[in-house]
Amino acid sequence: MPKVIIHKDGQVFQDEVQDNTNLVVRAGIRKFPYPYLRYGCGMGKCAKCTCRIISGAENLPEPNWKEKKMLGERLAQGLRLACQLWLHHDVELTQDGVSPPASTQAVLQAAGDSMYVILTSKPGQFRTEPVDGVRPVEAYDYIAAGRLRARFVIAELAQETKIKVVDEALPPVVNHVPSKFLERFDSVEEARAAYLSRVADLAARGFLDASAG
Repeated sequence: MPKVIIHKDGQVFQDEVQDNTNLVVRAGIRKFPYPYLRYGCGMGKCAKCTCRIISGAENLPEPNWKEKKMLGERLAQGLRLACQLWLHHDVELTQDGVSPPASTQAVLQAAGDSMYVILTSKPGQFRTEPVDGVRPVEAYDYIAAGRLRARFVIAELAQETKIKVVDEALPPVVNHVPSKFLERFDSVEEARAAYLSRVADLAARGFLDASAG
């Protein structure tokens, strides 16, 4: 199992984690590296989880488009977004002396009024429905082995609201999820690129059939 070493305020904390572990996901459910890891949205939009890799960088995947957007030239300084890393090998890192880029709110303000989100539905499991303030723009069906496995809708978010998510188990359960928890995109093109990346990631991890078109 990967060993994780975190340097914080002159102290060293370490533990082993399961293979294919995301440190921000673990911290979010109060497991190591909680409370030593600083994090925020968990989606690569706030960059609060920015860390400097001390050792093990050679075993990490190449920075994805979210890291390139948020960190830019700082990637060359050994900085990464912890929320975008799924660990398979030992890693040593620190957030001491690392200042995160602009906050989520600053990013949203700089982007202007139009923001876009991706609404995901999985037939037989749950469906996400647009509500007032959410305007569907594009929709994509993911079909594998002749079956509809998932539906992704790119929608314009005109205002903060609560998204309707219906759990299709019997009896159906309706949840209202605040839109602030959805990943935001500055344009339809950026949302579309994220959708393609998301499908590729799900397929690679075995959640979807990679052979589907």
